[in-house]
Amino acid sequence: MTDRSENRFIDSIDEYAMLAAEDATYHGFGQGTTGALMYSALGLTAKAGEVAENVSKLYRDYEALPQIKAELVEQAREELGNIFWYAVRLIDELNSYGFSNERRLPSDILSENLDKMAPRKARNALVGSGVSDEGVF
Repeated sequence: MTDRSENRFIDSIDEYAMLAAEDATYHGFGQGTTGALMYSALGLTAKAGEVAENVSKLYRDYEALPQIKAELVEQAREELGNIFWYAVRLIDELNSYGFSNERRLPSDILSENLDKMAPRKARNALVGSGVSDEGVF
């Protein structure tokens, strides 16, 4: 296991994914099991819900003391770190699940997402309900 006792700069999302894999101890990790896939997907969903809860409290407590707001922001940031962990684990589990011989790195998925969004941005279709002058995208 890599010594990460001090904060350090992570060079890429792919490096982060490799480091996150060192911490993965759940049953079936990296073996293409349904349980490992479910653990990663449900963990990601749970952590996203915790971020949403913190944001809802920020909205509710808009007039709250700055200290309370700072605590909620910090809690949301911590949960965002957990979201990244579960997301890269889910990518790895999907790679192991066996539907494709092509392994995809997190950076591949992020690049593909930007490529998908570029035409929408060009059509000014990143706002609203998803319906633009050209129809549904």
